[in-house]
Amino acid sequence: MFFFRQLLLHEYRRAGVNIQQLHAQGLPLPEFDLWRVRLTPSNDLLPRIQRGSILVEPQIARLEGRQVIFSDGSQAQADAIIFCTGYTLRFPFFPEKLIAIKRNGVELYKHVFHPDLPNLASGKDV
Repeated sequence: MFFFRQLLLHEYRRAGVNIQQLHAQGLPLPEFDLWRVRLTPSNDLLPRIQRGSILVEPQIARLEGRQVIFSDGSQAQADAIIFCTGYTLRFPFFPEKLIAIKRNGVELYKHVFHPDLPNLASGKDV
């Protein structure tokens, strides 16, 4: 885990992203579980936060009409709030017994192939 985190921080630095600055602006640094994480890389999000075109705000304490009051007491008027709280892993198009979801994860070979279907991606006729 330590090596993965260092590699990730190195890539951020190489891209010109200052993680400490983003953390100081209120962006929480995630804890990575290399075996369970589903990374969605974006080479545009962090630089935009660093430039200030995307603002990171503290947690929302409460809403009063269109006024958003943050946990640090700051306020902003909002037309809409988009909640990005994650997602639940599911495959509604597969029978439930084909892919068992445990602890919001699946056991797939190389995170792609079902371990009980060895010819799934071999290109050979089954």
